[in-house]
Amino acid sequence: MNVYKKQIIGWALSTVLVVGLFSCDDEIDASSTVTTEEITVGDFHEVEVSNDFDVEIFDAEDSDEYVLIESNENLHKYIQAFQEEGRLVIRMDKGTNISGRTILKARVYTNKPIEYISVSGASRLTASDVMYGDDVTFELSGASFLRTNVDSVSTMIAQVTGGSNFEVQGQANSIDVEVTGGSRIQDARLEVNMANVILSGGSTAEMAILKEIRLSASGASVLKYAGDATIKAIDLTSGSTIEKLDQ
Repeated sequence: MNVYKKQIIGWALSTVLVVGLFSCDDEIDASSTVTTEEITVGDFHEVEVSNDFDVEIFDAEDSDEYVLIESNENLHKYIQAFQEEGRLVIRMDKGTNISGRTILKARVYTNKPIEYISVSGASRLTASDVMYGDDVTFELSGASFLRTNVDSVSTMIAQVTGGSNFEVQGQANSIDVEVTGGSRIQDARLEVNMANVILSGGSTAEMAILKEIRLSASGASVLKYAGDATIKAIDLTSGSTIEKLDQ
């Protein structure tokens, strides 16, 4: 074999090795022992959760803000829970593959108003006893779930996509929502004065609207509302509907 052919073969083998190194994700068999670790974090006003985590947020009252991570003992080193520029992030290391019965839970304690929550990657978040700022934004994607109460916020923005489910109750002066891909915003106990609603892809939104409705709906989507709001603008296509609920 001449030198040129040896160089070509050597280059090809090196390429395969490099590609293999970068394409091999960690694969861990979750241990049967479940442990809890406490992580102290700085002040935050935003929360971002992903990678199939189950998260609850509680009022910390007078204590410092911290996070309790409950997981399989050998998974803790692959879990990221940190605060950066006012945002608490909870997720797994990128590219981590896990087999077996996996426990990924977090209990978050804070005494600061929350202004933003993002839930993605089939994660679930419950925040029933939380303070919110005057303006709050929620983003859900990837078949995720969020349940919460809002208490007299000025403006609420919500983007719910990818078959996600947002259960919310409370009061807001105005709400601006986009619900797509078979997602849902539900609970007629959410009461707003003015609503700007965009629905598509078989999605549903349900709430009480007292003053004004602006609606654009497509793809057999449905807005269900209680209250005596005036419809200021409406665009219904592809079998979409608006339904008034009995009070």
